[in-house]
Amino acid sequence: RVRRMHTPAVSLPRRAARSLFVTVRGLRSPLLAWGDASLAAPERPPLVLLHGWMDVAASFQFMVDAFAADRYVV
Repeated sequence: RVRRMHTPAVSLPRRAARSLFVTVRGLRSPLLAWGDASLAAPERPPLVLLHGWMDVAASFQFMVDAFAADRYVV
């Protein structure tokens, strides 16, 4: 019997991230943003996601893609 190797599925982003920089207290920091800032409203404020040490913002891609509705996410 020949055993075949399973080829893993490739995950492609549903919502593209864009790279931005913000300066806070003189420190220039990179961030990723998903969605359109005009989607933010008092009843739907922007979602701010913060990762820990030695992680990367791109690790939130799966979570952002899983949202049922478009949101502005930083």
